[in-house]
Amino acid sequence: MELEKWFADWGFKNNPFDYTLDADRDPYLEKSFIQNIGLRTSLSFDRPTPFVVFGTKGSGKTSIRTDLQRFLATHKDQTITISYTEFNDLLGEKNKGHKAIPPKSIFSQPVIQLNSDITLSDHLDNILRLGVEELYKEYLSNAQFCEKTQIRDTLKDLKEQKRRLILLMALYYMPTDIIKKIDGISKVMRMFRYKRQGYLLTGLKRKKLAAEICSKINGIPAMQDGVDQTIRITGTHLYQPGDIPGDVDQRFTLLSYFIEFIQLLKLSGIYLLVDRVDEHNSIRGDSEKMHALINPLLSDQLLQVNGLGMLLFLPYELQDLRKNYRSDRIKTVCPLEWSPVELKKLIEKRMSLFSDQEIKLSDLFAENQEGHEQFITNLVTPRNAFMFLEHLIKEHCKMVDDHKQIQSKTFYAAMRKFHLEKAEIH
Repeated sequence: MELEKWFADWGFKNNPFDYTLDADRDPYLEKSFIQNIGLRTSLSFDRPTPFVVFGTKGSGKTSIRTDLQRFLATHKDQTITISYTEFNDLLGEKNKGHKAIPPKSIFSQPVIQLNSDITLSDHLDNILRLGVEELYKEYLSNAQFCEKTQIRDTLKDLKEQKRRLILLMALYYMPTDIIKKIDGISKVMRMFRYKRQGYLLTGLKRKKLAAEICSKINGIPAMQDGVDQTIRITGTHLYQPGDIPGDVDQRFTLLSYFIEFIQLLKLSGIYLLVDRVDEHNSIRGDSEKMHALINPLLSDQLLQVNGLGMLLFLPYELQDLRKNYRSDRIKTVCPLEWSPVELKKLIEKRMSLFSDQEIKLSDLFAENQEGHEQFITNLVTPRNAFMFLEHLIKEHCKMVDDHKQIQSKTFYAAMRKFHLEKAEIH
């Protein structure tokens, strides 16, 4: 039996059990999402607070993070939301000069051996970059928001606050090319009538200042030519003593500048969503490397920053990190679990979304419906359940020519193969 015919017989427009769909790009996630932790109702918009969510692989951490990101986007007049899910630049900077270990087979990817320590300063560079880019994209370049909040009038006489914003843009605004960077900084300077100062610096001294800045920003790829051109349009007066991020305390000062500025816009602060810490090619689920990546973010100094609420979605293997932070600094949602009732509800909601008729999980089986349903809803995570169901349907289509419902002999055969394949993976 063709797989497509089986889906058509049940009225499925697409495969509802595709477990390979990335939650960030799953077009059906919003309508099929089931909330099994009350994180939404725990969020404070007056004072962003930190949470950490632990969950096994496939338990839905990224789905919950994506849902929260969508929810927070509807409150962007209250907080800025930053998604910290791509660690390519951070790990790429740390991996410079390190050789990749060749793959063991042609089907494997090369593994990069990470030797340099990841520091809190590196993370702060990335948080500031993401924050500044979000501020510009969603707020400063949004004419409607600027008119509504009267940003120019708010900052009219606040010369130091304007300087600090231009400084943050100069250091951390990093779009894909230098033309966009210069254009963005120029627009903000015109908006706030900030004039270039100290621009009579010789080319050699300017390049020396650019080199100094690049040498001190280590967590993100700062290009010297780009910094040099930025100094041309902003002038050297922008960079006051102590403003170039040489150590972690100076970065915390820059973070305080950023939070102070967004609070001038009547925003309470930042929600930083941290996810996908196990997926980079240099980590690939290695517990020790995940510890090295995440541990600096649990710094007591960072957790105490007013106006910063971190939401960390971490693999279950990192639960021992709980000893590294104080429970009064960050609330722990642990572990992320699915009851059989919740998992059944998710599966049936997904099937109904993909079909033109309402389908119960038990409808799929010719006999022993209750037993088969119980096995599936006890698979702990949505990924396991979807993986098994897709495997089961393929097995069914191999064994029959024209029959909608799945027989028990097929179910048990698929169950044995599923257990064997899971054992081989682990």
